Amino acid sequence: MHPDPIAWYTWSMALNSTGIENLLNQLAKNPNSALFAAIAEELRKQGRYSQALEICKRGIERNPLYANGFFTLGNIYFDLKHYTDAQQQFDRVFELDPDHLKALEKSAHIAVELKDWSQALAFLERMLTLCPMNNRAKKLAGDL
Repeated sequence: MHPDPIAWYTWSMALNSTGIENLLNQLAKNPNSALFAAIAEELRKQGRYSQALEICKRGIERNPLYANGFFTLGNIYFDLKHYTDAQQQFDRVFELDPDHLKALEKSAHIAVELKDWSQALAFLERMLTLCPMNNRAKKLAGDL
């Protein structure tokens, strides 16, 4: 979880209202900010993977205990189909936040992509233990 949820919400909203370039300028002024993860996520969504990777890696170096930074980096690698690298990042998320549902779901998808059915099922079972009404996890588990 972000140390300041209100600031995280404000940054997320700013992605839509002020534009990514203004946020990049803010990050340049305060390079230790956790804002890097929101910026990298937006760049990922825009398909700007090289820039997203650079910002995310730099941000993680400065914020090594920020689980969502590692989650964002895992998402970037996942989109690039670098599944081993993605899983390494999600494993780091689990070290910091063992109950991170989104990382569990992405890990299940990686296991499916790699045809590791037992590992996929293990991630899904963990998700369902934490959130028994998770319909996406139920559907994917049912498909295995």
